[in-house]
Amino acid sequence: MRLLPKKLSTGVEGCGRTLRYCGEFGYTPNGHVAKCDVDDFEEFLDWCLTPQNSNIKQKSSLIQLWTWVRCMYIEATGKKITHDINKRMDFVIEQLAKSAGLNSQKANKPCLGVDDAILILESLWSRMNLAFSNERHRVQLSLLILIHAFTTQRPGSIVESSDYYGTNRCLCYKHVHLLLVPNPEELGRPIIIMELKLEHLKGKREEKTGPLIFVFYERDDCLVLCPIAHMLGLAFADNAFESDFIKCPEDIFKLEIPPSRRSIELKWKPEMFDIPVFRGIGHDGSVSKTRALTYNVFFHDLERIGDVAGFPMKVTPYCIRRAGGMALDETTTAALRNQAMGHGRSSVYQTYYMSSYVNADVQAAYLGVPSNKALFRAVGRMSLRSDARAPTSLTDEQKAELEQDPSLIALRNEVQSIKEAISKEYGIVTKSKGTALYKSYINAQNRYRWTRYSLNRKRKAMARQKFFDTIDTIEVDRQLATKLNQKNQTTALDSDKSDPKQVFEIQERAILVENLFQPQSQLSDRILVIQAMTGLCRRREMPGKTPGDRRTHPAKEAKMEESKNQHFNIPIILKSVQCIFCIGDTRLPIRSRTYSFSRPDAIRRHMEHSHYRHIPKTVTIECPHPECKERLTGVDHLKNHAQVVHGITS
Repeated sequence: MRLLPKKLSTGVEGCGRTLRYCGEFGYTPNGHVAKCDVDDFEEFLDWCLTPQNSNIKQKSSLIQLWTWVRCMYIEATGKKITHDINKRMDFVIEQLAKSAGLNSQKANKPCLGVDDAILILESLWSRMNLAFSNERHRVQLSLLILIHAFTTQRPGSIVESSDYYGTNRCLCYKHVHLLLVPNPEELGRPIIIMELKLEHLKGKREEKTGPLIFVFYERDDCLVLCPIAHMLGLAFADNAFESDFIKCPEDIFKLEIPPSRRSIELKWKPEMFDIPVFRGIGHDGSVSKTRALTYNVFFHDLERIGDVAGFPMKVTPYCIRRAGGMALDETTTAALRNQAMGHGRSSVYQTYYMSSYVNADVQAAYLGVPSNKALFRAVGRMSLRSDARAPTSLTDEQKAELEQDPSLIALRNEVQSIKEAISKEYGIVTKSKGTALYKSYINAQNRYRWTRYSLNRKRKAMARQKFFDTIDTIEVDRQLATKLNQKNQTTALDSDKSDPKQVFEIQERAILVENLFQPQSQLSDRILVIQAMTGLCRRREMPGKTPGDRRTHPAKEAKMEESKNQHFNIPIILKSVQCIFCIGDTRLPIRSRTYSFSRPDAIRRHMEHSHYRHIPKTVTIECPHPECKERLTGVDHLKNHAQVVHGITS
């Protein structure tokens, strides 16, 4: 039996921090770990706490690091660390945490309830500053949030877990079963249910235990909460149905259950069985045919949506899991809650998942009066203090200030000095590949980028915290000043950043926003939503454009724009600042396809970052211009062809 998940099975070699430590002191990684005692472990943890080696701020992070050390010891020796060493290390960790001034306060455990989830989904679908390289990602993110909330399972059982990176273990089509069953409440058309079989459960991946099976059904009150509509949209986009006669949603809703049957299953094509439902999206907007969506992508996308929605706290997948656990705790038995969440005992939920909010109306209980459930539920929302006006990025002034940070300047100078040394000896950087100088240059560049990224995140967090610390008083002063007929205080916050009218560039998205958040009792409305989701999976927006760059229009104009997008002539010779790749990409709206960049250097950056760098240098490719089918050898040939034949600045 494997002692560790695959990510840890590489032992000491898999931990970059351990490699740096062993390299600094001249140790052999695996051999040193096998011979370590308490003093050696303490020396390593103390080394990790120095600012130049780590950025540990929480005591819990130090405890997690010790857990990694124990895992590496198991991999190196084949046995666990003794109980006596573990006890002594507990004392060592306490002393190290105190001497380093680590924060030992337990983190808050917010829960993303149903009202908060609807706000997250509304932001995902309707906010203009949430763009993805392929619109399929918007549809699958919406479904992923629903499945994660309804099952309360760990995200790693649905998408590829970080501990099993590269294994492609995730929810595949073979784990999803769509069935038509009679409606038990009223006569009429059969309803569609979805059986979800989750096999990749924590602690049971290598065991021959059966999967957990969850059942979902159609919802009409709010289609954004209907997992069936989302799943059908993805399935039609993937052309996944085995029957050749199922071409559109109407074909499914025409079906009836024969008297001899209690259900009809909508089978998948055999070649779709091992295809992940949630798949990775490339930088160029291409959807991977086999690669699973990873937990890291889901985590960062959910955090990004939470920022755009204006949540003061970071929104993570475990906010959803905790909320699902709390809902099960209120409506089912502890045994069923433990089964759904994958817990072996109730103490796990009580210790790690219970919200910091006391989930009871203690005031009403003491006074002996009925509980004010509606008010209590509203106060417990994670979105209670949310504000869509909160900053989601640094201003130009803040970015300029960041560039003057002393640590960033020092690293920038280091990169420049190494580059100058390479230029003197080799001429250009690419000719120095394989040398120690080139390795130093790459390491310095990575340190510079990471420091810049860390400073950006830190300053953005500070800006958001300052906003939420001051916005209440600003709002109170503004309102009271107005009511007292005093001069109204005007601030940059007076204009709400949320869209006053939902207008979109892509027709399918306009249709979905118009219909997803309204009760839809008509079958035609459900069919329209499923068709729009299917169509949206094949569309994309221009990456790297700000919301102001995307001129938007309502659904009727979007429909006219869509017709124009499919029928317009593309000249052989384009404007020098148009993209030869985007103009032939029918997944993009017409405005994005024909977009002209402001300067030649802007089009060069766009083509290099979004297109050229994803093409192997020596592969034979076809010219991306829709009216030109010339075969070209490599990126350099393509650049020359685009400039000479099509007039593109490349």
